[in-house]
Amino acid sequence: MSVSSLDPYSSINQLVTGISSQSGFAPLTAAGRSTTSDSIALSSAAKAFLASGTVDRGASAGTFAALGLYSSSRNSSAISGAGVDLAGVDLSGLNLQNAVFTNANLQGANLTNADLSGANLVDAQLANAGLVNTNLKGADLSGASGLTALQLSAAQTDSSFAPNHSYQTLAGGDFTSGALSDANFTFANVSDANFSFANLNGADFTHAIVADANFSFANLTGADLSNAIGLTASQLANATTDSTTLLPWSTAS
Repeated sequence: MSVSSLDPYSSINQLVTGISSQSGFAPLTAAGRSTTSDSIALSSAAKAFLASGTVDRGASAGTFAALGLYSSSRNSSAISGAGVDLAGVDLSGLNLQNAVFTNANLQGANLTNADLSGANLVDAQLANAGLVNTNLKGADLSGASGLTALQLSAAQTDSSFAPNHSYQTLAGGDFTSGALSDANFTFANVSDANFSFANLNGADFTHAIVADANFSFANLTGADLSNAIGLTASQLANATTDSTTLLPWSTAS
């Protein structure tokens, strides 16, 4: 029995059995299928299969179902992947508008050209995730881990995108050329971090530890550093500031 003749959504066991017994299997499709896969647990064998790119990626609903994601209407705007393990999986070019990926493992996932506008990525793991031309407009990445400024500089963001790094330990972090407008660094430890050439317009460093952080050529217009700990004038010698930049020495009595 060929894989193409199986109903890939009846059980994950059928899917894995069909894959392992075939030397040359046909791509899976979602045409005419009724997808109710919210309770399916993705096995390592199925993950390896999906990551290989052999799934019919034109059938988005089928791709989502096989990954263990759930969409009651088969509309990607309803995709729910809270806590799901998608490490290394290829999601490039998919429509994931308003998807819920809270606490999801997306480490090393390929999200190139994917539409994640309005998506909920709170506390998601995004280390080494490919975000080239990924639409993150309106997405919530509060508490997302492993995310670098280099990744974000390749993505599409807008004024609604404000990274939340409050209370995080980011000592020595590399934010070079980062898109960090209105970012929240309150109570964060960013000592020795590199913010050179970063856009920190409107960023909030209230009570953040910024000792020895590099702000060379960073845009700090409108930023609040009034209560930043360890900040010196020499750190800002080459940074761009204006009358809206709040500094410890400008507010001292």
